[in-house]
Amino acid sequence: MSLQLGYESQYMRNTLQLNRGIDDSGRVRFSEIAFMAGVAKTDWSWAPLFADFDNDGWKDIFIGNGYRKDVTNLDFVFFGAGESPFGTPESRKQKYSKELDNLDEVKTTNQIFRNNMSLVFEEKTSEWGLDFPTYTNGAAYADFDNDGDLDLVTNNIDQNVILYENTRNGKENTAHYIRIAADPKSGTNQKIWVYAGGHVQFQELTPYRGFQSTTENIAHFGIGQLTSIDSVVMEWSDGSQKTMINVPADTVLHVATGETVAPRSVDGDGEPLILERIKAPPYRHVESSPSDIKITRTLLHELSRYGPCIASGDINGDGLDDFFIGGESGVASRIFTQQDDATFMPSVFASDSTREDGAALFFDADQDKDLDLYIASAAASGTSATNPHRLYFNDGKGNFTLTDRIPSITVFASCVESGDIDNDGDLDLFVGGRIKANEYPLSPRSYILRNDHGKFVDVTAQLSPDLYAPGMISSALWADVDNDNDADLVLAGEWMPVRVFRNDGTLFTEITHSVGLSKSDGWWNCLRAADLNHDGYLDIVAGNTGKNSYFQPTAAEPVQIVAKDFDKNGSVDPIVTYFSIPEKDRYMVHNRLVLIDQIPGIKKRFETFDQFATTPFRDAFTKDELDGAYIGSAYTLTSSLLINKKGKGFDIVPLPEIAQLSTINDILIDDFNSDGHQDLALIGNNHAQETLFGHYDASIGTILLGDGILNWKNYEPDANKFIADHDARYIRLLRTHQKPILIITNNNGPLELYRAVMTAKDR
Repeated sequence: MSLQLGYESQYMRNTLQLNRGIDDSGRVRFSEIAFMAGVAKTDWSWAPLFADFDNDGWKDIFIGNGYRKDVTNLDFVFFGAGESPFGTPESRKQKYSKELDNLDEVKTTNQIFRNNMSLVFEEKTSEWGLDFPTYTNGAAYADFDNDGDLDLVTNNIDQNVILYENTRNGKENTAHYIRIAADPKSGTNQKIWVYAGGHVQFQELTPYRGFQSTTENIAHFGIGQLTSIDSVVMEWSDGSQKTMINVPADTVLHVATGETVAPRSVDGDGEPLILERIKAPPYRHVESSPSDIKITRTLLHELSRYGPCIASGDINGDGLDDFFIGGESGVASRIFTQQDDATFMPSVFASDSTREDGAALFFDADQDKDLDLYIASAAASGTSATNPHRLYFNDGKGNFTLTDRIPSITVFASCVESGDIDNDGDLDLFVGGRIKANEYPLSPRSYILRNDHGKFVDVTAQLSPDLYAPGMISSALWADVDNDNDADLVLAGEWMPVRVFRNDGTLFTEITHSVGLSKSDGWWNCLRAADLNHDGYLDIVAGNTGKNSYFQPTAAEPVQIVAKDFDKNGSVDPIVTYFSIPEKDRYMVHNRLVLIDQIPGIKKRFETFDQFATTPFRDAFTKDELDGAYIGSAYTLTSSLLINKKGKGFDIVPLPEIAQLSTINDILIDDFNSDGHQDLALIGNNHAQETLFGHYDASIGTILLGDGILNWKNYEPDANKFIADHDARYIRLLRTHQKPILIITNNNGPLELYRAVMTAKDR
C-alpha cells in the first residue's frame, strides 16, 4: 500500500552500498550488501566512519550507537501512548509523557567491525576495547598522539566526551602507513590513489564524515607490513595532478597543487568486452497475481511470482533458435521466431490465456526430428484451480497442435526436463511440482513420464516411490553423475537438500546421503551441470538464496519451518524459526501481529509484544500442538559448486562472494571468452519478499570466468555491458547465423538481449 501511494520502502536496518561502477548509460550501480557484510544490525545507529584502524590496508567500520528511549517498542506504540483517542489534548500529552518516562533506555556500546579483506566484516567491539555503553551521536577519528594509527573521539548525550586511544602501533606490533595532508591553498576533495604491494587504495580527501562531525583533514592509508609505497597519485578538482614514486612508509606528505595534465585515466586493466546489449523485442512481463501473503500471512515470499518461463530451440528447422514466453493468467503466451538478421518476430501462441504457465520445454516428443512443446501450469495465488499441463506437437514448420499424449497433470510446476532414462532412444520427462495449493511448505506431486512411442506414461511410483513427492521442486536436471551411461536425476528446491537419484537402468535409488549432500538443505533455485575441471565427470552449479540475507543459517543452527493446521480452519499455518542470538535459543521470526492474522488464538496466548518476542519457540506451542507437524530445515543459503569426485561423491564449494550478493535464479554455462574453459553467467534477485526484510535485489548479474581448475575471475569490464539488475528469472543462449545471443526474462520487466562479442571458435 505504501508503494502504491508513492512512498519508498522502509526497513529497520543499516545498509551498506557496494559501488559496482558505471554502466554504458552513465548510471552508477550499487549493490546493498549489509546482511552479507555483517553490519546490518547495530541497534540505533548514528555516526558511521570508514577508516583503516588496524593499518592493514583495508577500511574498517565504526558505528556510533544508542538512543535515550525505546520509542519503537511495539507495546508502547500499540498499548501505551497510542492506545486511546479519548481525553483532552493536554491529558493525552501528559499520558504520553508519563508512558515515555517509563520506557527503557537504549544505552548500548558503539560497534566496530574489522574488514576481513573481503566483502565481510567481523565485529571487534569487545576485542578492540569499545564495549562501553553510551549515547553516542557525533564521532571523529584523528591520529591524536602522532603514532601512526587512528584514534577515536565520540560525543555522547549526558556523558563526557570519550577518547579512545588506538594502541595498534605498539613496540611489538607495528603496521605501516602513509598520511597525506591537505594543502591549505588547494582546499579539500582531492582524489588520492595509493599503489602498494600489488593493490590500489583510493580516498577522497575530505574531513566531513560521520554524523554532524569533522575528522582531521588528512587522508590516512594503512599498508600493513610494507615499508614503501610504489606510487601516490593525487588529482585536484581543476584537473591538475601529481605523482610521487617510491614513497617511504610512515610518512606524512604535504602536497601542493600539481601541474595541469589530462584527467587521470580510470580504464582499469582494460578487460576485453565479451557481451554487449542489443535491442530486445517489444515485450514486457506484467505480474498480475494477487499477493499470496494476504492469504497465508506467515509466508516469507510470494509463491506465484516466478514467471515468465521460457523455452528455446529451433522450431522451424532454419538453424536459428526461437523462443517461447509463458503467459500470465489472462495474458496469452507468445512465440518469438528468429529472422535472418537476428531479430525476432512475435506471435500469440494459440493456447488458453486463462492459465498461468510455470515451465516450458521444447523437445522432440514423437521422434519426427522437430521440437514439440510441453507447457506446465503454475500456481495461481490462493487457488486450487486445476489447470492441466499441455503437450503440443510441431508440424516441423513451427505450427503447434494440442495433443492428448500426456496424463492429466494439474500440479503447480516449476520445471520440466527431458532425458532418455531407459536408453531406448526417445526422450522421457521429469515434471517438478513446486507448490501444493494452500498447503505451503508441504510437498506436491512430481512425475517421471516415460515416453512410449510419443505417448507419455506416469511411471513415478514404479521407478521410485521417493520421487512421488520429493519436495518443493524448483529445478531438476538429468545428469550421468557416475559415468555409467544412465541418466541420473538431480533435484533442488525449497526447504530441501540437493537430492541425487541414481539410475541403475531399471530403478532410481536416492544416494543423497552417500555422496556428501546430507545437510545441503537450503532454498535452492536452480541447477546446471558441466565438466568444470576437465576430469571427465559432470559437476553441478547450484543457485541458492545467497549470503546477503537476514538469515545466516549453519549446519548447527538452521532456519526451520514448522507447519500444521494449528487453528483447525482447513489451511496449513507455516511458522519460520531461527536462532536470533547464536547458541541461545530458537525464536519465531514473524511479527506478533502477522502471526495473529495467521493464527488468531495467538493473541490471547501472547498478550504483549515483549512476551511474544522473548518466548522461545519450544515454549510457544504445546507438545500436542506440535505433534505431527511438518518440519523443514535450511542449513545453507550459499550458492555453491558441487564438484564431482569421479563419481564417488561431491565436494560442496561456495561460489565467490560476488556471486552471493543475491539469489541466483538461473545459470548459463558456456565458454564466453573462448579460452577453452567453462564460464558461468549468473542472474538473480527476488522482489517478491515479505516486507520485513526487503527485496533480494543486490545482483546486477555476474559473469565468472573459469580457468579449468576451479578458480574464478569476476568479469567486470570498464564499460560493463552486461547488467541484469531486474527481478531476473531465466537466461538462455540462442544460436544465430553469426554470434550467439543471451536472452534474460524478468518478472514484471522487459526481455533483455546480449550478443556475444568474443567467439573465436565455432559454437
